[in-house]
Amino acid sequence: MFTPETPHDSIFWALFSDAAGMTELLQLALPPDLLSQIDMATLKLEPDSYLDDSGGRHYADLAATVEIRNVEFSLYILFEHKSYPDSFAHLQILNYMVQTWLRDSREAKSSRAGLPLRPVLPILFYHGPEREIPERFSEAMFSPELSSEILRYQPDFAVSVFNLSTLPDDSIAGPLDLQAALFAMKYARRDFSLLLRELNRLAQSGGVLLIHNPRFKLIELYLLHAAGLTQDELKQKIEQEVTDPVLQEDFMSTAQMLKMEGRQEGRQEGRQEGRLEEIRKVARNLEGTMSLEEIARVVELPVEELCSLLEDQAD
Repeated sequence: MFTPETPHDSIFWALFSDAAGMTELLQLALPPDLLSQIDMATLKLEPDSYLDDSGGRHYADLAATVEIRNVEFSLYILFEHKSYPDSFAHLQILNYMVQTWLRDSREAKSSRAGLPLRPVLPILFYHGPEREIPERFSEAMFSPELSSEILRYQPDFAVSVFNLSTLPDDSIAGPLDLQAALFAMKYARRDFSLLLRELNRLAQSGGVLLIHNPRFKLIELYLLHAAGLTQDELKQKIEQEVTDPVLQEDFMSTAQMLKMEGRQEGRQEGRQEGRLEEIRKVARNLEGTMSLEEIARVVELPVEELCSLLEDQAD
């Protein structure tokens, strides 16, 4: 579900919280030598929360397990998603890793299995302002002035960093809807005009199959919310940069929803016939790509009222 209040977290979860979406991302983010050692067909999403010994709950953004080839162990994959710089992201990841191992140790004790700890692959997905992010925990968390003798006794491990802010555009690959998502997450706040040109290029390659893809509708919602532009600025940029007529019309239709968000007066105007017609049009465009509950959230109407509105038009 896409939540306008938290667009960055929402788009990440919506696109990558199923096995197919996560597989696409892993195939792009991980090096070939590591991919060759895991069986992606066995990928399984896992619960993303952990209870520590004091009863506190910890949340990872996404978690999954996958079988390692030629051994009897599975690999636990932890995703940490950041849309802004966070100096303590590596420490947060370490906490998730420790909680994972503590949970495994409790389960091993209860079953008397006594198995070794399960290996964990931590992945940091970053798409905030452009910056370099070190892979190693020690580089991210400790002063470079510390001697090797001191650092020898500190925890250290590598994090697989998927840094969209520094990833070259020609390295963004995969299915067209995945490319569209990554371009949106990279440029929605940095260069909206460039983003629209890239999406226009992808739409010309993918045609209506891409534009009418439910995941593409989520991408549209995300970039229009994340851009931070006024309605007039959005319209102007879409008219300037989007030459594909189907995509331009779709963008314009989606952009109308921004008028409906976060404004009490919008609800009052919605009771007027002109506003009702606008809501009907938006809802009809979203049918088949979103659930009725999600559409109701977008247009800020109760589900029952939305159903009644659509039924009145059918009559």
